[in-house]
Amino acid sequence: MSAPVARHRLRRAAPSMDQRGETSTQIAVMIPILMLLVLLGVQAALWFHAANVAQVAASRGAGAGSVRGAGDSAAAAEAVEVAVENGAAVRSTMADVSGDFVVVTVTLDVAHLVPFFPDTVTRVQREPIERFIVESDR
Repeated sequence: MSAPVARHRLRRAAPSMDQRGETSTQIAVMIPILMLLVLLGVQAALWFHAANVAQVAASRGAGAGSVRGAGDSAAAAEAVEVAVENGAAVRSTMADVSGDFVVVTVTLDVAHLVPFFPDTVTRVQREPIERFIVESDR
């Protein structure tokens, strides 16, 4: 004799009444948070790009100003030209030739997507001015 085989029916777990719409609520809460994180990442990238452009502009400006007889106007003009070529909004550029060095300061505006980020980025570069030394003095 064989024992009767018990057949179990699998019941699907139906969501209870208090869990209805929970997924929609979670998505509605998470989407703004995810969007804010994405915008923060893009804002950080914009800031770092502006910082890199300011550094390159200051470096190239100092290099142009360090040529013997070039002066501070050549340094400032080169810094502005490099910044504009790279799509940056130049707030101010200052070049100072004093003693044996040229110092170029470049300040650029940073585009804003989210609040509480710095409005500007400033970079300073200092280069020695080229000088001519007679061979007998070397």
